[in-house]
Amino acid sequence: MIDPPYNTGSAFTHYDDGLEHSIWLGLMRDRLEIIRRLMSDDGSLWITIDDNEAHYLKIVCDEIFGRNNFVSNAVWQKKYTIANDAKWLSDNHDHILIYAKDKEQWQPNKMPRTEEMNARYKNPDKHPKGQWKATPLHAKSGSESNKNFSFTFKNGVM
Repeated sequence: MIDPPYNTGSAFTHYDDGLEHSIWLGLMRDRLEIIRRLMSDDGSLWITIDDNEAHYLKIVCDEIFGRNNFVSNAVWQKKYTIANDAKWLSDNHDHILIYAKDKEQWQPNKMPRTEEMNARYKNPDKHPKGQWKATPLHAKSGSESNKNFSFTFKNGVM
């Protein structure tokens, strides 16, 4: 995993985090090419980055690793509070770009679930896909135009 400078100009005093965009991309390209050469054929690279450069960095990674070796863009929720003072939208997530050197050879290293984790899943309706976990459904409370709308679930809950 690498955690490159996000190129936002907001990092530490002795940390160059405010480069001109094309210079930053060039430096990232150089480092990614070296990393790719050092990786084993079944290896993967995980890169944390924010919205500021994520989509440009993905294009550079596509060129170096090949689009066919892109595994996923995992979105990491970095904070659970709403920034009411945000200028535009609340910045509550970062990206983790995941690439394999050779996706045909790479396999995720899945961690086994513990009994404590398994206890969170049930299958009260005997669904053929097996155990599942209910999660809360959140919805806007409504507006004047839809006050007469209601929905009843199959189990009778409104």
